[in-house]
Amino acid sequence: MQAINKILFTAVLALPLLASAQGLKLQKSADDADYYDGQITVRGQYTRSFDDEVLGNAICFNVDDADAALIPRRGGDARSAWFCFSNQDTAVNTFKLGNKPPRGYCGHQGRATVTVNQYVVYTGESEGTDVAKLVSARGISKAQPVRCYQGE
Repeated sequence: MQAINKILFTAVLALPLLASAQGLKLQKSADDADYYDGQITVRGQYTRSFDDEVLGNAICFNVDDADAALIPRRGGDARSAWFCFSNQDTAVNTFKLGNKPPRGYCGHQGRATVTVNQYVVYTGESEGTDVAKLVSARGISKAQPVRCYQGE
């Protein structure tokens, strides 16, 4: 009887690990993108820059090094682990970001743990970014203003 209880106890403890290990699974590759199914939960920093020439005012997420391995990359792809949210309105509401930063600033940033799905890795040669759909967020810190980039 004790052996069965031990097995059940171990199984119950391992279940969350098995669920989180599922992660993202490649569904298809097309049009300079790899499309993934599944979801991941990662910690990091959300950012929004109003002066970014490429991203516009998109809300993006820089994944902490500890969770970077959850971001899918092809062999030889050494890009950092970050993505922008495909559902920007949800991200604006979730992180409680206004439509413009305070005077003298060009963006916002804060920390959170986010769960995303519908992950798409940009594989093209030109400028582009990974995107993922924001499912939920927790541990959200209040957004702090970010000073404008001054260049060199």
